[in-house]
Amino acid sequence: MQSSAHKLAAIVFTDIVGYTATTQLNEQKALQLVQKHEEVIETCAKHYGGEVLNYYGDGSLSTFPSVTDAIEAAGMIQERMGADPPVPLRVGIHLGEIYFKDGKYLGDGINIASRIQSEAETGQIYVSEAVYQTAKNKPNFTFEEIGTRQLKNVDHPVKIHRVHVTSYIGASTRKRSSKKYSWLYWTVALFIIGGSIFFLGRQTGFSTAPAADDIPSILILPFEGQNPADEENYFGVGVADEIRSKLSSISQLEVKSRSSSLFLQDKNWSAKEIADQLEVQYILEGTIRQQDDQVYLNLSLIDAREDQVIQPIDYRGGLNTDFTGVQNEIARTVIELIKITLLPEEQEKLRKVATDNVEAYKDYLMGLTFLYKGSLSEYQKKAEQYFRQAIQEDSGFAVAYAGLAEVFMYGAGFGYKSTVEALENAQPIAEKAYQLDPTLAKTNQVMGTIYLYLGNFIQAEEKLQKAIEIDPSYELSYAYLALIYRAIGRYDQALDHMNIAIRLHPFSPTLKYNFFKVLLEAGRMEEAIAVIDSFLLDYPQSNILLFGKGLGLTLQGAYDEAIETFLSRPVETRAFNWVLGYTYGLKGDTVKAREVLEYLLEKAKKTYISPSQIACVYLGLGDMEKVYEWFDKEDSIYFKLFPMFTELRHDPRLKEAFAFMQPFLD
Repeated sequence: MQSSAHKLAAIVFTDIVGYTATTQLNEQKALQLVQKHEEVIETCAKHYGGEVLNYYGDGSLSTFPSVTDAIEAAGMIQERMGADPPVPLRVGIHLGEIYFKDGKYLGDGINIASRIQSEAETGQIYVSEAVYQTAKNKPNFTFEEIGTRQLKNVDHPVKIHRVHVTSYIGASTRKRSSKKYSWLYWTVALFIIGGSIFFLGRQTGFSTAPAADDIPSILILPFEGQNPADEENYFGVGVADEIRSKLSSISQLEVKSRSSSLFLQDKNWSAKEIADQLEVQYILEGTIRQQDDQVYLNLSLIDAREDQVIQPIDYRGGLNTDFTGVQNEIARTVIELIKITLLPEEQEKLRKVATDNVEAYKDYLMGLTFLYKGSLSEYQKKAEQYFRQAIQEDSGFAVAYAGLAEVFMYGAGFGYKSTVEALENAQPIAEKAYQLDPTLAKTNQVMGTIYLYLGNFIQAEEKLQKAIEIDPSYELSYAYLALIYRAIGRYDQALDHMNIAIRLHPFSPTLKYNFFKVLLEAGRMEEAIAVIDSFLLDYPQSNILLFGKGLGLTLQGAYDEAIETFLSRPVETRAFNWVLGYTYGLKGDTVKAREVLEYLLEKAKKTYISPSQIACVYLGLGDMEKVYEWFDKEDSIYFKLFPMFTELRHDPRLKEAFAFMQPFLD
């Protein structure tokens, strides 16, 4: 098994009490105890969706998709081990990190679970504070605090609890949909191809799952530009993007996301390291150079797991003659080398060219470069300029229209610009793109986003699912679908889709923050806090993750700790954050709350900020009239879903503001 990334898991450690002494007195009986132990562990782990990772003679290490599953499985294990012939057993459970490296399962979480087990009495189940906080409100568990212990090789004291399982809700009767995605493991929710997903009372026959494990996978890294004048390397990034888009339409190939490719382009990672992090089989990388009217591509298809070049792929062609079809030719070569059999419709897609106008194509690539470079207005203005030039050079260039619509929608709904204003500019352009070519992933994705912001969830879901069907590698399509399901309270589906997005781009703190947000909105506070803490282990200075941690602490009522977290964020405006102002208000520090409020009100005179941010501070101060005044101005579904506004959803004064949710409110 290859090395794996760190994963948060419910870790269960068991140990047979007195095994060594039994072995010395009666070796045959000791072997019978071990045999029964392993049979019971296997049966119970399988019943609750767990995985047995290791046996240690008289002990075992298992992981489970949730704390609830782990505790019920442990209870069942103790019951069955107590049956004749009885096997005296101790069990310890912890919620912590685990990873696989050099043939071993490692992580502090394993050590803590093992040490907690060693503290347990015979026949008992002991759990950590993290497990207790997650499961303390479950009706079929009772807890008893044992005390705080300094465990061996653990650098901080650990509070331990004894748990009793009073009844079994059971894996067969408990609703399992929330376990499919296993939020603890970052695995993807795999729906059955051709199966059904029910949405708003209607049936759709589409699976959003990425490729299965037996399907080959590939990462296309941006091609390194060899022309000094191309400072943005738009050509290398853009051509790699087009090849990725072509390969993404192949059903028997899993293509990793553009975002992951861009993240890795400046990392000095070996192919094997990339394979371990992304679980990818192949990498396509290389260089691109323009000279006179010729284009030279020197690429390599690499077996990432072995870190070996399978075959070089060289291309030379005329820049002004046949270059717009280069991505098709390279895509076909890759498919032949990987030995994939294409369906007839897939062969047709590979022959299709978005434009035969080279200048329009080059301007489109430049537009993409600036669109995804960042939120600075100068980047977005340049992106708009290049997309408009591409459209002027080829009025039938559908993806150039889609790119222009994306420019206008950039930041809408997330506090950077008014959604209504963005829609006025973007909607007619997105409709034009879709009219020109409704078979493209990009035109469907842009129309899906438009419908989402309009609150037309049925059509939004239809278009976004179509975009994923065409190109399953674009993580934001899944994130937008998750936003739909969040808006209507389908949190399990939202988590499923966010999990897929994270698998496609596992290096994104923003996607991980939104996964955390879904848990908050679903009222799963303990899980949310555990998840955000695990994310911060990998990204301790992430502005958005620290914001999320502060938000969670505020909702828990831990105001001082929340304020400390907000003020630790690595941004100049950290002292004037809107949730920080809300926290000050709840704490009763009206002076600091009003300092934040005045800052936001002054800022709103100069630039757009989400009205709900100001409403939130007023909410913390208890000024409901001002809350109504400002919240009525909010046009972003994203901000209306923040958990502090949940209490407002049934307020008659804000019925219109939450009209999009009315059919789904209890």
